[in-house]
Amino acid sequence: LEKKKLGMAMGAALYIPGLMPNFSSKLTNNNLKNLTSAIICLEDSVSDFELIDAENNIINELQLIEQNYENKIIDINNLPLLFLRIRSVQHFEKIATILGNTMRLFTGIVFPKCTSSNAKSFFLCLQEINHQYSIHLYALPILETKEIIYAESRAEELSNLYRLFKQFEDLILTIRVGATDFSSLFGLRRPA
Repeated sequence: LEKKKLGMAMGAALYIPGLMPNFSSKLTNNNLKNLTSAIICLEDSVSDFELIDAENNIINELQLIEQNYENKIIDINNLPLLFLRIRSVQHFEKIATILGNTMRLFTGIVFPKCTSSNAKSFFLCLQEINHQYSIHLYALPILETKEIIYAESRAEELSNLYRLFKQFEDLILTIRVGATDFSSLFGLRRPA
């Protein structure tokens, strides 16, 4: 699909915590047949002490999807658009190294808490991984930090981000806004 149409086709994304067991079967059977996109999350939905378990879970689940595709049990075109929400550039590099060619199952990578100070590193890493595995993953930067919320830094931060986003425009599928983090910065988090 053309990039603009693909970005529009995403619709509302279902977040899947990296620790969710058997998410591969949920994505490949008809339970979620109208789902257009899913974000497998290794960031906010996973605590630091559970991260290794979550990484192992997504690796196993994605390898199951890939095996079922190779064995013609599933049609990969019937999957929702898959995205991976990582924690940092280093985390992205680690996961890409472990997954290798299985990275091709993803449509893109979610850059959490994207700022003008970390965006370029994210984009350069994405370019390198695309080149290394001969794939074309898109970026989904999420704007959700205090630099954008606070009036004192907003204009400069948005201006800096605009320049960076124009530089890497071909990689960006959509730019997302992190309402949960913004709400937290305003002290509006919903009660437990």
